[in-house]
Amino acid sequence: MIERILNSANDDMTRTSAYLTTERNNLRTLSVAVTNGDLYSKSLSNRPFSNVEAFNGAPVASVRFA
Repeated sequence: MIERILNSANDDMTRTSAYLTTERNNLRTLSVAVTNGDLYSKSLSNRPFSNVEAFNGAPVASVRFA
């Protein structure tokens, strides 16, 4: 049981470390881009959520998940 908990903790630390490394690199890239006035990655205009219609003020029905 102790080995299982230790393995789980190590997996969590490894996953967190990888995530933080990726985000640190993203922030470094963003910093250089802001400094130079450029964008060094995929354009945000190509994201799927950018094609959503503008809000028209009509109420939206709420969705409930079981």
